[in-house]
Amino acid sequence: MDECFRVYEAIETDSNRLNLIKKKYLARKKTQKGAASPPFSYENIDGKIVTNEDLKGKLLYIDLWATWCGPCLTEIPYFDTLQEKFQDRDITFLSTCQNDTKERWRNMVEKKNLKGLHLYAEGDGGQFYSDCQVNGIPRYILLNAEGMIIDSDAKRPSNDKLVEELEKLLE
Repeated sequence: MDECFRVYEAIETDSNRLNLIKKKYLARKKTQKGAASPPFSYENIDGKIVTNEDLKGKLLYIDLWATWCGPCLTEIPYFDTLQEKFQDRDITFLSTCQNDTKERWRNMVEKKNLKGLHLYAEGDGGQFYSDCQVNGIPRYILLNAEGMIIDSDAKRPSNDKLVEELEKLLE
């Protein structure tokens, strides 16, 4: 990515376009492999605030979703199966709902008996979503036990290769 940007920077003559691309490049660097995860602080189903710092110590697979999102809902059974498969391993499965109402989110989690840790991100998800450049959902992010990004656009739970990847990371 760095080399591509250097080449682009050397040939772009339009300063407005260069500034736009530079802004996107710098934002993307925040979520490249090995970078520290942008911080987050969201409410869980019990009303307690949970931060990224609270979740360090285990691999963290984050699902960004909303109750009205068809593709998000399609992934839920796969997400549940994934959690069952890795239930006794050093991995936390986190679902964060945004662009939704707290009532719809709470009802969905409780009525569907959704597994894992569920957080509510008010409005557009705030700075974490912005820093991660979340432009669409579902979106999955994978962090190591120290909170460093492994993949800011991780495979979906329905992707069979995700199980292989998680198994390898948990060796």
